[in-house]
Amino acid sequence: MEMRAQLSQQDLVLVHAGMPASVTPIGTDRAFSGQVWQVAPIIDPQSRQGEVRILLPYDPSIRPGGFAEARINAGETSAPLLPQSAVLSDDKGNYVYIVNAKNEVERRGIKIGTISDAGVTIAEGLTGQEAVVLSAGPSSTRTESLAEASKRKVRIE
Repeated sequence: MEMRAQLSQQDLVLVHAGMPASVTPIGTDRAFSGQVWQVAPIIDPQSRQGEVRILLPYDPSIRPGGFAEARINAGETSAPLLPQSAVLSDDKGNYVYIVNAKNEVERRGIKIGTISDAGVTIAEGLTGQEAVVLSAGPSSTRTESLAEASKRKVRIE
């Protein structure tokens, strides 16, 4: 048996054949272990989704044509998560403002990981220990004091 799952374009790039999956048919709390056996090479331009096929062992409680929820274990990562308002972009790339050891606000170049409703994961450029300006508009690339930054009404956490 197989389940055909629709994944968003950004999630599809994280999935490959051989990954473990757990499938729970709607209306039950019983999960079935499966494995991704195919990832479609095409994205539907209307829905921006692609298809993943999950191989499942036969079980009479799984009904062909029924609906189910699938969870694909794509691995785990530990990365800083910021609100979208903290991440800015210009012709030099993506960046955030941080407060350095001298209590000055400075620009820090970053590489974005994934973007979701929860926020933006930062793949490179931050350790997660920095004080990041969570809401700011673009300003000059110079370093400025916290007092100067507060005049621009930035929120720092």
